[in-house]
Amino acid sequence: MTLNKILGTSLVLVSMFLVQNVYADHESEEKEEILGSGGYSGFVPKEAGSGLGGQNSGLQPLSAWLAAGFTEDEVKIWKAAGVMLWEAEEWKEAGYPPEEAMGWKIARIWPKEAHEWKEIGLTPDEAAGWGLVGFTPSETVVYRAANIQIPDAQQWKVSLFTPDEAAAWWKSGFTWVYAKEWKKLGFPLEETKTWVAVDFTVDEAVELRPVFTPTEARAWKDAGFKINEFKGWKKAGFLTVTEAKKWKDWEYSPEDAATANATMGKE
Repeated sequence: MTLNKILGTSLVLVSMFLVQNVYADHESEEKEEILGSGGYSGFVPKEAGSGLGGQNSGLQPLSAWLAAGFTEDEVKIWKAAGVMLWEAEEWKEAGYPPEEAMGWKIARIWPKEAHEWKEIGLTPDEAAGWGLVGFTPSETVVYRAANIQIPDAQQWKVSLFTPDEAAAWWKSGFTWVYAKEWKKLGFPLEETKTWVAVDFTVDEAVELRPVFTPTEARAWKDAGFKINEFKGWKKAGFLTVTEAKKWKDWEYSPEDAATANATMGKE
């Protein structure tokens, strides 16, 4: 290798070394050490962006946090939990100190939602239990007031009961399984309660409903008539259970009793 080539190669290497050192010096001037006790002790460029929505806003230097109104102690807590500056600003604006906000953040609940859950008296854990299965605070407060637990509340909801409807049926002594059957067949709560009070099942009520009121049906049943006999006697013209029972005790069928009753009326 000639002397010129050696000198040329050396100059290139020296130039590269100088450029790298100048760049490193420039970069170090552009960086500022941020608070290290929060689990991150590196450096960030000054141009990294600041405040809500800023690029890399979670890695803001201490000065940015202080400028946003946080104390150094607060910054330590927020950063120890891995909270970015824009998040901390939202919690601070909503009135939550770091210690309280952490519980809601762990529950994956944001400031506005946290306020709604907190207003109905729930802790972060309780709110998460209801929220993660699809209940809003307004729905939850109704179920909780009726002492309906989450698994049952889910069943009421998929059975197409509103929270208020579910609470009303539940307080009247109906489980979601029982209530669903009555509602599916067109019985509102108050009518259902009347049929149940006189000891009829939903299937019996469906059969008797077009002809009898619950009270009438109970009177026929108490008189010894079977459910499948109710309609026959009434269809034969015996509108009162007392009259029908008289002919039944004489061992007449509804048709024969109607014929005999008509004959007696002509005499």
